[in-house]
Amino acid sequence: MTKHKSELGIEGVFASTSIILIVAILAVSYIVNRKNIINLCESYLYDTCISASATLYESFYGDSKRNDMSVRLEYILNNVGIDTMESSRGYLVDTDGTYLYHENSELVGTKMTDNPVIEEVLTTLRDEGHITTADVRTCTINGKKVYIAFMCTVNDWVIFVQADASDVMAPVTAINTICIIVGLILLFVALVIGYIMTTIISKPITNLTAVINDISELNMSSSHEFPKSKDEVGKMGHAVQHMQEQLSGIVSELNDIAGILVNDSDTLYTISENVNQASTDNAATNEELAASMEETSASTETVNERIKNMNANTATIADKIQSGTVLTNEVMDKTNAIHEKTKSASDETIRVYDSIRKTSSEATKTIEEFISLANNEVSELKLGIMDITTAMEGISSNISECSVGFNDIAEKTTNVVELTVETYERTTNCRDSAQKLRAITSRFKL
Repeated sequence: MTKHKSELGIEGVFASTSIILIVAILAVSYIVNRKNIINLCESYLYDTCISASATLYESFYGDSKRNDMSVRLEYILNNVGIDTMESSRGYLVDTDGTYLYHENSELVGTKMTDNPVIEEVLTTLRDEGHITTADVRTCTINGKKVYIAFMCTVNDWVIFVQADASDVMAPVTAINTICIIVGLILLFVALVIGYIMTTIISKPITNLTAVINDISELNMSSSHEFPKSKDEVGKMGHAVQHMQEQLSGIVSELNDIAGILVNDSDTLYTISENVNQASTDNAATNEELAASMEETSASTETVNERIKNMNANTATIADKIQSGTVLTNEVMDKTNAIHEKTKSASDETIRVYDSIRKTSSEATKTIEEFISLANNEVSELKLGIMDITTAMEGISSNISECSVGFNDIAEKTTNVVELTVETYERTTNCRDSAQKLRAITSRFKL
């Protein structure tokens, strides 16, 4: 469709220009020919009038008798006129306007009417007595435009030669008709030549236009032939071809970059997705670990509390054992005192006392030894419990610190997850942009 329009445009311009030029030539030719032919016809009428006047002078000058005047006038004026104009006739009138000669013999002797040019000439002749100049004028007689050449001749007669304007303009019409025919022929020839020339000119322009249209539609694989001429069209074609090659190279590079970008963004998308999932799992694990550490810390605190209670109980037991030892010593002191008081008793009492005394070094010592051992064990147990308590307090402190650390890790992991989510979103946008870039470059047909 574009090709058809462009060809019609060039041919239309050429045809319009040719028509306008030919019409202008015909118009100028018509004006010039019309003027020339009118001037030529007026000259013929004028010359005919002058020639007839000269003949009349030769025939009637000094002839007062004027014998056979009508015959002589018929002989002189019968053929006055222009051969190519049937309406051209010669007439002769006297100063009163009476016809001395007319082609219609019945009008001879009658007065002329409806000829304003001759009437004006006769009026001037009567008023001034003479006419010194001859001329050619136009007027309308019986509805027809006529040309009239007049001249005052011998005996103050006025001879005039008359011709219809249609006859005068006939050569103009004929020439114009010929010019129109020639113009039409020239127009036809010009159109044929113009068609051939516009075809030669428009074909490379049409191909170049088609290439430009393909480029405008992002089609870089145009199959149209570039003009190879060395004129301006060829230079334009070379420039467009260079532009197409440059655009093809740029689009090819963009397409490659878009492919790489899409592949990288897909890979980054997958990695980010995995990192996102791993970070989510890690955050959940850290939260569970922090909860477990909090529970362990609570259990440790409970054990520590219980050990503290055991330590207190053990201290109490030790105190009680120590009190029992003091009490036993007091009993033994009292026993010794009784022994001293009853030393003077009977032998039986002595015997019994001796027996009881023997039984109390051995039992008291045993008790003292037991109590001493128990006291030592309790002391060692107290020390161990104190060590355990100190250790458990350290463990509890470490567990608390670990719990705080794990909470901090969980918080930081949460931040990492948020950053990873943002990275994931940006990576998604990058991938979408890369896909849009590929979609744009894919519109170019290489």
